[in-house]
Amino acid sequence: MSERNPRLAWELTRFDRLIKSSHLPYVSDVAVACGTTSKETYRNMLMKLHKFTRPVADAIISHRPTLNQLMTSYAQVGDQRERERLFEQVMVQRHSKAGQSSKAMNISLSKRLHKTTFGLNPYAFVGPDTTSGTHQ
Repeated sequence: MSERNPRLAWELTRFDRLIKSSHLPYVSDVAVACGTTSKETYRNMLMKLHKFTRPVADAIISHRPTLNQLMTSYAQVGDQRERERLFEQVMVQRHSKAGQSSKAMNISLSKRLHKTTFGLNPYAFVGPDTTSGTHQ
């Protein structure tokens, strides 16, 4: 088929490359470091997501201490938009040389967490948000 239509072969290759580069591009297949406790392993899993720093992961863990509780909280919300915004107002504590500050987790991170943990599309793009200006 590719011999008859070289453009089709090129498009398939391009599509395959797009999927390969966009599906969890920041997570290698099996390289999630195990922690000494389940909480540390859960934190490591969250930190593999794009822009999920340790303070962001800790903020999520403070609200939903286990992956099971996270999944249950998503399952209890009926509307997808509400599920995507479930963690939008979670306060993230950041430490710097100037001191400690707290800021609400933005909508992009909340949507990315939902898409990665509760989303049904295995080919969903979860990397940097390039289509809207909401990503910080």
